[in-house]
Amino acid sequence: MIKPLKQLLKKAIFLLTLFHLSAILTACWCECNEPEVPFDFDTTEISLLDNAGDFTGIASSDTLSREAVAFRLYISGSVVADVPQTRPATFGYQAAYAWSCDCLIPHIPVQQITAIRITEEESGQEVTEQFVALTSRWNSNGLYFTLAEALTRLQQEAPYEGPGTYLDFFLTEAPAASQLSYVVEIELSDGRTLSALTPTIYLL
Repeated sequence: MIKPLKQLLKKAIFLLTLFHLSAILTACWCECNEPEVPFDFDTTEISLLDNAGDFTGIASSDTLSREAVAFRLYISGSVVADVPQTRPATFGYQAAYAWSCDCLIPHIPVQQITAIRITEEESGQEVTEQFVALTSRWNSNGLYFTLAEALTRLQQEAPYEGPGTYLDFFLTEAPAASQLSYVVEIELSDGRTLSALTPTIYLL
């Protein structure tokens, strides 16, 4: 009689341990299933890019190689804070916070970017066709988009992880001037046009 009782006790302890372990794991689990949040494009910002080396990054100065002129255009809307996803209720346990599983809220722009135009500020000459572009999620591997292709790609990449995105622009012709700046105009599907001005670029 004692041996079957011990086996029964072991089995009961095993099942109880399994139950509590399952409850703990469930308490630590979270799902990211946030609804998409619409936002309006209304803000622009430009940073110069250092494109002279093997890797492209934000430039630390306003002096660039004339063979590697590049800049990044940020276009965004109002900032919306990320909201941590709540854990499900579990029997006998409060939600556990052993690790963070904050969920990024997907953001969808209300408007589409329909066109981008780039002009030299001093001369007023349009130079859009002299640029190629990359989107924020495209690893180029040496392949670049025309601006029209980049805009199509940008729409396909929505929703974004935040209320905005960016495009990188690369000049394909070395300018003759010693310094210049560009005006970037962004046409939106609601009829508005946003604009941004690069810092003055000094060329080596």
